[in-house]
Amino acid sequence: MKKLINIFLIIYLLIFPTVANAKTIRETVNLPMLDDCFINYSSFKGYVECFFENFKTTKNIKQKQIAVIYDLYELLNNLNYAVEDKFISKDSGKEITLDIYNHPFSQKYKKVKLAKATDEIGCSLAATFEEFINCFYLDFRNLNVYRTSSIQTKIQMETIMYNSLKLLDEKNIVLVIQKNDLKSVHSKDYNVKVDKGSLTENTNGPFEFFYQEMDKVGTSLFDKIKENEDEIKRVLTLIVISIVVGMIVQKVIIKSAVGGGGGGGQLSYSGGQASSGSSGAGSYLFSNAPAGSVLQKRWFRYGVAKGFF
Repeated sequence: MKKLINIFLIIYLLIFPTVANAKTIRETVNLPMLDDCFINYSSFKGYVECFFENFKTTKNIKQKQIAVIYDLYELLNNLNYAVEDKFISKDSGKEITLDIYNHPFSQKYKKVKLAKATDEIGCSLAATFEEFINCFYLDFRNLNVYRTSSIQTKIQMETIMYNSLKLLDEKNIVLVIQKNDLKSVHSKDYNVKVDKGSLTENTNGPFEFFYQEMDKVGTSLFDKIKENEDEIKRVLTLIVISIVVGMIVQKVIIKSAVGGGGGGGQLSYSGGQASSGSSGAGSYLFSNAPAGSVLQKRWFRYGVAKGFF
């Protein structure tokens, strides 16, 4: 009986291959405007406007296509903001767009080792926060968690990463935390501690500010986890990776190579014992991180547990 069921399953997958292979975004929309608007391409904003104008004049569009096109339009506008702010070039915008069109429309995300996930981002050798965040913005779309996500989830991810780039552009953002006689001041440029009149400067300020902002986003999303667990789980997975890669750049988290078949290496909190994660996803980071670290936050632990093993 079991063999008979397997035979029927094989036949079904041969007749309906899209069940086994998820359609791409391009195949789902299936309209010429995706590529036609790149003819005589002069600006990314022009492409986005052409995209929407062609959509409005195209007849007999299915309801499902309409919903997808509206989502794509919002996604493209997110990319256009980055082009207009000169974070990426118009040609990079085009390249990113064409790549996204070839992503699966939506697909199940499979857990990977956290160390291996960081290999999907080529930013570990960045020397400064600016190098790190610019690199991460270009590379985060290579992550499996991004590529397999729905367009709506991609929009959330794009918004968070765009806002992270904006940290480079904010001249007056300063966060002051005061406790007794100690003040901690964080900005994009510096992190100084004011203790009874003395000043000490710490060049890790931009990273600390980035972690604080990601912590705010992670906490807010985690509070809404029951509203859309799959989407929020994926976004938290992305934020976890961004923080871990940032800490690898800072050498707060140490990544060491490991022999064997594609394990992705080992991660450890600086001063702690390296582990490949066999004792539980991320426990080798949590156990050594200080109490106030973002690594100890509930949403971060959840993101690691749900996104990695």
